[in-house]
Amino acid sequence: MYVDSTFRGRVALVVGGTSGIGSSIAKRLAGLEATVILAGRREDEGRALVAEIRNAGGAASYCHVDVRNESSVRSLHAWIETEYGRLDIAFNNAGVAGPVKPLCEVTEEEWDDVVSTNLKGMWLCMKHQAPLLKKSGGGSITNTASVFGLVGSKFSIGPYAASKHGIVGLTRVAAAELATSNIRVNVLAPGITNTPMTESARRDSSREFQESIAQLTLLGRAANPEEIAEAAVWLASSAASYLTGSCLTADGGWSSI
Repeated sequence: MYVDSTFRGRVALVVGGTSGIGSSIAKRLAGLEATVILAGRREDEGRALVAEIRNAGGAASYCHVDVRNESSVRSLHAWIETEYGRLDIAFNNAGVAGPVKPLCEVTEEEWDDVVSTNLKGMWLCMKHQAPLLKKSGGGSITNTASVFGLVGSKFSIGPYAASKHGIVGLTRVAAAELATSNIRVNVLAPGITNTPMTESARRDSSREFQESIAQLTLLGRAANPEEIAEAAVWLASSAASYLTGSCLTADGGWSSI
């Protein structure tokens, strides 16, 4: 388990932090004594996680955000500035899986929903995080992509794969733009992880996909959210101080086969 005292007292935002990988990141940060802000659309889950973190002795709060809407994203970051006066670390983890169907069967509405949430939402978050991080003297942004943002796929997840490839490129541009402001921007590319979103996608996917997960990873299994959270927290830590514009692949060896 990675431990870094530099998180103590830092203000860390986890967008899409109410379940899955995001909630594991939030709990890990709280355990490292960061002040954690959970942001997402699921208010009940967000407030329940805040209560869990506080009951364990951590510091956390929840704020609603819809990353598809700039006014909502702007309001979140204005609230952070008012309540905390600073932002040191941001994890952008909000995302949807979208339809599992051939490209020719995807509707325009389905495409727009996935790309607006996964890619546009990532851009909007970074757009409003950067000024706060600059005001704090710098910091770190970590964007969650996917192994499907690095490789092709025959499993009919076109909108999802397109959005995740876009996150990788967008992250590298942001890293180049923000480096002189002492802001590191990296991307984390998890493989298949045991989260509620993944379980939903599995139910909607082909039997071939469900049976292929073990065969497609060198480690022969899906990840647990806590394993991905460890990688994410390391990227934001002082141990990764020379990494920016990088993609950390935590996929059990999927992309190396």
